Amino acid sequence: MRIVVLTKPVPDPASGGERLGSDGRLDRSNSPAVVNGNDEYVLEKALKLIEAAGEGEVILLTMAPDNGPETMRKALAMGATRGVLVTDQAIAGSDTVATTRIIAAALQTLSFDLVFAGVDTSDGVAGVVAPGVAALTGMPYLSYAASIEPDEGARTVRVKRITADGYDVLE
Repeated sequence: MRIVVLTKPVPDPASGGERLGSDGRLDRSNSPAVVNGNDEYVLEKALKLIEAAGEGEVILLTMAPDNGPETMRKALAMGATRGVLVTDQAIAGSDTVATTRIIAAALQTLSFDLVFAGVDTSDGVAGVVAPGVAALTGMPYLSYAASIEPDEGARTVRVKRITADGYDVLE
């Protein structure tokens, strides 16, 4: 099984150094970058699935500026097999629409069975990139997963999804 995990470097929320620059964008120069917390959470889930399956790999996919490798190293140290970094000055400061399109295009170059993404990022809190990527690539999108159980023989995944009334179970 191959699982791609979308990760993003974000300013460390614990640093307290987040502020907007004169261009209206988040000034990242006063905070060290860390792996987005929600991405780290789904990375852990992906690693546990691979461990339970006894074989497979976890591939990180990150769209980031030049500091991307620094945060990818931590995710690789957690157990991810390899990382793919999409970086170019032409995409610096991309909005969520551009980011969604770039990530969707990058996914088309990879071989995978599942894609995991955190619900949102601490620097944008929009939560629209993952569903947008699913829409652009034609993949099913299951959000707010409390548990994920793959059935490799049937090539399905059963997801227990958190809802306002408890859980939905989707396959």
